[in-house]
Amino acid sequence: MVRKSLSILAMFFCGVSFAADFSVESRNGVPQLLKDGEVIPPRMFMGNFYYGKYAKGINSPMIEEIKMASNSGAMITSIVVHGVWKNEEWEYKELDRVMTAVLKDNPNAYYLIRVRLNPPAWWGRQYPDEMMRLENGRSGGGASVASERYRKDVKEALRRVIRHLEKNYGKNIAGYHPAGANSSEWFYLGCQAKEFNGYDPATLIAWRKWLRAKYKTEQALQKAWKNSAVTFENATVPTGAERRGEKKRGLRSPDEAANILDFGTFQNESMVEIVLSLGQVIREEVGRRRLSVIFFGYVYELSPLWNGPGVSGHLALRKLLDSPCFDMVTAPFSYNADRSRAGSGIAMSAAESIMKSGKLWLNEDDTYTHLAVQNNDNDCSKDIEGGAQNEEETLDILRRNLAVTLAGNYAIWWMDLYGNGRYKSQRLWDEMDIWAQKVEKDILQSPKPYRPEIAVFVDPVSLNCVSAAETSRPTTKEAVSLLRRNASKAGAAFGAWLLDDLPAAKAKLNIFSAAYALNKEQRAMLRKHATEAASLWVWAPGYIDLDTGRKSLKSVEEVTSFEVREVNHCTFRVKATLAGIQAGLPAEFGAKETVYPILSPKLRKGDIVLAVYSDNSPAVVMRPGKKISVFCGTTTVPTELIRYLAGQAGVHLYTEQDACVYSNGDFIAVYAPYDGEFSVNTGARAEYMDKLSGKRLGGGPLLKIQMKKGDIVLLTKAK
Repeated sequence: MVRKSLSILAMFFCGVSFAADFSVESRNGVPQLLKDGEVIPPRMFMGNFYYGKYAKGINSPMIEEIKMASNSGAMITSIVVHGVWKNEEWEYKELDRVMTAVLKDNPNAYYLIRVRLNPPAWWGRQYPDEMMRLENGRSGGGASVASERYRKDVKEALRRVIRHLEKNYGKNIAGYHPAGANSSEWFYLGCQAKEFNGYDPATLIAWRKWLRAKYKTEQALQKAWKNSAVTFENATVPTGAERRGEKKRGLRSPDEAANILDFGTFQNESMVEIVLSLGQVIREEVGRRRLSVIFFGYVYELSPLWNGPGVSGHLALRKLLDSPCFDMVTAPFSYNADRSRAGSGIAMSAAESIMKSGKLWLNEDDTYTHLAVQNNDNDCSKDIEGGAQNEEETLDILRRNLAVTLAGNYAIWWMDLYGNGRYKSQRLWDEMDIWAQKVEKDILQSPKPYRPEIAVFVDPVSLNCVSAAETSRPTTKEAVSLLRRNASKAGAAFGAWLLDDLPAAKAKLNIFSAAYALNKEQRAMLRKHATEAASLWVWAPGYIDLDTGRKSLKSVEEVTSFEVREVNHCTFRVKATLAGIQAGLPAEFGAKETVYPILSPKLRKGDIVLAVYSDNSPAVVMRPGKKISVFCGTTTVPTELIRYLAGQAGVHLYTEQDACVYSNGDFIAVYAPYDGEFSVNTGARAEYMDKLSGKRLGGGPLLKIQMKKGDIVLLTKAK
């Protein structure tokens, strides 16, 4: 009844009848893309008329790419338009020009409209106090997301553009994708640089309002901040020097830095608030019969930011997942975790938590194809081994990324970032069609929830406690961002989660990559699950006791069962012991940097030391038992350690070589990041073949498969 009412309201506003309903609904616990109630392939094309040499003309290769995509079964195309602001009614002409062009040759396609919502230059001149300001007083280059004026105007801009599109092109509209802030992805402009933002008048007003809502009384504020002079009227944004902190101190506790942690929480909540308000506009205008899509939640990807992950704006992901405003959450494949032909294609976010919430995760594949190389695209991805140098290298990467997507039940779109034709090749679209016919069809008909036996967890509150002053590089870059790359080559699939979804993961090996700040209930939950599955504790689990607000070695023991002490005058560089070498660990690993705390477990009878610090203090210790538990005091977790612990935990390892495995039920794909013979354990006595090539691979459970770098095999039992 609510859904029908919203739809009727939308038609009343927009004056159109919908040609098709698009939605995301969970079936068998798996979110799926639907058109008129029927499951459709969750693969799309995304193009951009506003960049590159075709920016001022409409004769873009993208027109032909849309046709190729539609012919291959990609029903939805995403295109970019600009918002229509006050005094900019002329932009309707540009919007109409784009829509007319794409519909002329592709009249039956459905379009997901990405609306760019950063304000125009005249708006910034008219409202200078509503623009971001950096600590040095310079402009941050965009609107303050905390600004009430910007929030009001941006919602009106989105509402106007939706009404215009629905009125004139409604039968071809699949949904809306509000885009803004840094690179249209809703993280703070400039947060990848060294300067802090948040020093504009609009942010100060919102900050003081937020403090009132949190603390209620000034006495409570003064107690938390340990400052008897602070009031709701005179509270200021922490200075850049305060926020930067000490270079070698990796974590901040509420007891010592409540104002800084509060401001981080405020900024992350401010970002999700504006995002959700735009999602609400979409729901108000078109109900649930259009898709609502957003870039958000890069909790793994943005963990290495120079000034700590707390400045990103993406840490309040749970608020978005709890809201009904969005159907799909999206991001490009990870840039940090290696997406070259030797890489593995990893999501930027906690994709499994997003899927569990009922939203569909969408991988944006903006691979730097050989066509991009030929067209000399000025692409942000040039650091990825220079991109693909020929068609076969392009296909290698695209096939791998399709395997990642299909195993996880995700959606995907191929993105021509600059509209220069990087996907203008029938051979590429033929490949997508091959996968659709041979693989995707069965998965869509009988979806299985993706629950791999290895799970990685990150806690956004803990990430907000990570200090600035470049401490993230040797800490969360290693322990969170790069850990995904290492886990991807352990020989079994892994899933990425938010910490509070631990009970849903049901993995055999749980890796706690960022669980530094916990309350009593969280510590009890993690300790309980440590009796049910193997656990790998990374760096400083539970080091901050949120109940007292203080750093506590006792709370580390409470959550992990390891009594620890702090080690001084060492770096994160560790050396494997004989036991570690026998387990397959590298002789040495870890950053040659010192960031405190550096923790060393105190040994119990039966503990096995796998690696030590430079002073021979235990660094990586395995505690045997019904379920093994491992404390890793260094922040680097090599693939070899993950593989060894997975084997100890009873995880089925398809291979013990550094290969990428994507598996879910009967779907088993193995990708080779280098040339060689790969021993693959299928786990079953049967004859196997490669579903893609039809080549027979031999009898299982142990297959010997000769592969070249970039090859992928999709294992299936021969008939």
